[in-house]
Amino acid sequence: MSFLKLAVLPRWRAILVHKNLWISAVFGILVWISLTFLSIPPIAQSVLVRDATPLVVAFTSMGFGVSITAVALVLALPLNRAVGLTIVNSVGGEPVGIVKVSERLIARNPTTGVVYEKIPGNRSQTGYLNLVFTFVWTAMANVWAALAAIVATVLNGNSELLTSGFTFGHLLTAIVAAFLVYATMQLFSALLTVYQVAKLFQSFSILEIEENGRNGSVSGDSV
Repeated sequence: MSFLKLAVLPRWRAILVHKNLWISAVFGILVWISLTFLSIPPIAQSVLVRDATPLVVAFTSMGFGVSITAVALVLALPLNRAVGLTIVNSVGGEPVGIVKVSERLIARNPTTGVVYEKIPGNRSQTGYLNLVFTFVWTAMANVWAALAAIVATVLNGNSELLTSGFTFGHLLTAIVAAFLVYATMQLFSALLTVYQVAKLFQSFSILEIEENGRNGSVSGDSV
């Protein structure tokens, strides 16, 4: 419940309006319409619901593993200027800069240069927490998709996956399809986020290396 209160509820608007949710919902509706009103070839009707479930579970297990690995990597990141920026900057808050002074990271206003003793902004929606939430939510989406497939198998496992006409199984198949598409799109969004974060860290690493080159002397062997 604490995760729902502290992480999900502050972001419920963003979750509801996100394209991943709407695209997956529309896809589920289209699957239901197709199975109900279109003619399915007899050869495609030989696949049972229980036959497709292991494939769904295997795919979502991969998505879950990738997401949890990403969370572990984010939590293991050492504190530097790039990570510090994601921690001190919040959604809708005033921008906060990070400078390194005598091996210490200090937050200051990037416009006025005033050093912050207390960092402003919403600490429950910082860039860092949003990054972690993206991966955690993706992991949960994959769990929901796997559970939906398992429930469909328990309730309707011996029925044909693809048949013509209105059946209760069509509704279950459409729901599983919607969950699976949502989990897949969340996984792609998470992978894209990883790339964007990598670009951010690379940019700050280059800036820091260039600053070290301007401010210090070069000695020793190069690698």
